[in-house]
Amino acid sequence: MNTPTPTIRILYAVGVFLFVMGAKLWVIGEAGSSLPYQDQIDAEGESILRPWLEDRLEWREFFAPHNEHRIVFTKLIALGIVAMNGQWDAYIQVIISAFIHAGLLLVLLNWLFRNIAGWRFHVIGLVSILLWTVPFDWENTLQGFQSQVYLVLTFSALQLIWVLGAERLDWRWWAGQFCGFFAPGAMGGGSISSAAILGVMLVRWWTAGEKTRFHIVTAAVSSGWLLLGLLTRAPVPGHEILRAENLSEVMLSLKLVASWPLSSEVPFGFLFALPAIWMAIGLLRKKQIDGFEKTLVGIVIWTALTAFATAIFRGQTSPLISRYLTAYSLLIIVQGLAWAKIRNLRWSGVGVVVWGAVVIVSLGTSLDRLWNLKLNPRSQLMAQNERIVREYMGSNNITVLSKAETRFLPYPSAIALDERWKHKSIQSVMPAAVRSPLLEPHADISHYKLPPTDLLVAAASPGAAQTSSWTWRSEPQLEDSAQFIRFKFTGGLGDPETALHLRLVSNDDSINIIPDGSARNRWRTINVFKPAGKWWIEIEDNDNLDHLAITSPVELGVISWVAEKTIKYHFWWSGLGLFLVVMASLAKQ
Repeated sequence: MNTPTPTIRILYAVGVFLFVMGAKLWVIGEAGSSLPYQDQIDAEGESILRPWLEDRLEWREFFAPHNEHRIVFTKLIALGIVAMNGQWDAYIQVIISAFIHAGLLLVLLNWLFRNIAGWRFHVIGLVSILLWTVPFDWENTLQGFQSQVYLVLTFSALQLIWVLGAERLDWRWWAGQFCGFFAPGAMGGGSISSAAILGVMLVRWWTAGEKTRFHIVTAAVSSGWLLLGLLTRAPVPGHEILRAENLSEVMLSLKLVASWPLSSEVPFGFLFALPAIWMAIGLLRKKQIDGFEKTLVGIVIWTALTAFATAIFRGQTSPLISRYLTAYSLLIIVQGLAWAKIRNLRWSGVGVVVWGAVVIVSLGTSLDRLWNLKLNPRSQLMAQNERIVREYMGSNNITVLSKAETRFLPYPSAIALDERWKHKSIQSVMPAAVRSPLLEPHADISHYKLPPTDLLVAAASPGAAQTSSWTWRSEPQLEDSAQFIRFKFTGGLGDPETALHLRLVSNDDSINIIPDGSARNRWRTINVFKPAGKWWIEIEDNDNLDHLAITSPVELGVISWVAEKTIKYHFWWSGLGLFLVVMASLAKQ
């Protein structure tokens, strides 16, 4: 088999990256929201953003724990987004998370390519790509706050690959140890990868006598990062009730993790993980193993310790909650590698094929269940959340929150949410989906036949009853508003045969808004780059057969606009990715 050239490898890498990004963007577009949600309201909004907006932020807040976790990088991302975009937009956060996760996949595939030859690499690579595209970890994909999961996974995986794969104190070793230092600041449990490295070093010391200066330094530095993680632990009073009560609960959790992605009802499904465990034990007992084999062992130990910690500290909940599953994807890959490393080529080939088929079928059969039970309900839930918060932001009336069902609120308590979001400082950076409109609604639109909407209608032309030209001009708006203005329209605007005109005007410029099609009997979104200076909206209706109505505009951050366009064109990301992969495959021939 021909070894692909660097150019072909780059085409493959870019193609896979774009395809995975497109899949994630599709999930975000179908079931996501720009609305800050649940934990991030405290960990980002109350801890970092509102103090920063009110000029009272202290640097130590970045290191303050949120529950058991210190999420320094997630807080930095949130602050950076608001500082650059002017709005606290979860869409930007989840896109950043998708970039991090897709980038990690490329690192893993490159690692596999360098160590697994032939068709076995293609099978394991295909399964890896599916593990990154099937949204079994949908909570991490859809919640901006969950960047911590992808960050700790990336830091931990890079530390294991670079440190255990190194044979001397080269750049890879140093880069890996820096990742080990950063991991505890990404999320609780970030030091587990250092514990795994220390475990590999100690066992190799005991079984093979590996006591060189390199091994001692590696063990010492990894011990330092492990100690850092232990010293910065943040136990939470009251969370004791979440812990497993006995050994049987711990073992049940471990059994479920070992069985994933097989259904928990599959008899002896936990045996699916035995090849990886058996391989790790065998490698640790060998006199000589290379860096790749050490990394395999490290990943098995790291995953086992992660599952064990989850089983103990969250023993009263399922270990297969979607936000936990991202970490276990590495264990699935190692299971395939365990079969690929079997010396008997016949059994190795059969094992890789069966493993790949089982994982692919299991992931494929979960898609329908994921959509019907998770993603589709989530889409409807977030739409209700946005509607209620938008009404609250427009009125500042806690009654709007109090009368809503708790599941339709982005925070468990209406009173607590009001305490956090009643401040003008935090309201000024809310995303466009829920922020207060810039214009007062039209005086009376009850006699207009407009499509239903829960947005405030700023103006509506008379329509068919019109006998003379009709014009409307909004109040001037300050120039310090965001660069983009968003509103919705309904009517014949965009049809070249109508005499309808919509303009965004300032003293120095006038922008004619001409959409690429009308929106009769529905509302259609328009994003406009506003002119410099004070601006206002003008409507001119010279058509006695058609009409035009617009909702009150809201501000939209520039990066938010880019993020929404990125999500909208998810198909092009995946399509271009597949095209590049096909082109690379043809060029390789």
